[in-house]
Amino acid sequence: MFRGEIRATAAVMRQAFDAGVPILCGSESGFSLTPYGHWHAREMQLLVEELGLTPLQAISCATANGALALRMPGEVGVLAEGLRADVLVVDGDPSTDVSVLGDRRNLRHVISRGVPVDLGGPWPERSPLPGERVGMWSAEPLTWERTQS
Repeated sequence: MFRGEIRATAAVMRQAFDAGVPILCGSESGFSLTPYGHWHAREMQLLVEELGLTPLQAISCATANGALALRMPGEVGVLAEGLRADVLVVDGDPSTDVSVLGDRRNLRHVISRGVPVDLGGPWPERSPLPGERVGMWSAEPLTWERTQS
C-alpha cells in the first residue's frame, strides 16, 4: 500500500526539494502502523532510495527540517554545545548508508533529553497516547478482505 503511494509522489517530492521546499521525516508518525521512532529511519532510507537524496540530506529532513517545522531552528535539530539534542551513536556510517539507523543492532548509545538510555533491556511496548482515537491496526493482520470492508 505504501510502496505505490511513495512511487506516485517521489518525482513531485523531488521537484519540491529541488525548489527549496523542506521535506520532513516523521510527519505521518504516531499511530499504530507508523509508531513514533519506528518509521523515521525507514522514511530516511526511502528518501535516499526513491527521491535520490544523499544520506546527509535525508538525515537533515529528520533533524534540521523538523526544527523548522517546530519553529525551533537553532534550538533543536543540530548537534551543538548548549542545545537540546537526542543523540544516537551507531556502528556504521549513516552519512554513507542511512539504513544503519534503522537496525537496532547498530545502536551503541542513545541519549534522550540529555539522559543515557539503557539499551540492555527490552524496548517498551507501544501504548496509546492520552486521547488517541486510532485503533491498534498493526496488531491485527492486514488482509485483502480487511481492506475491502
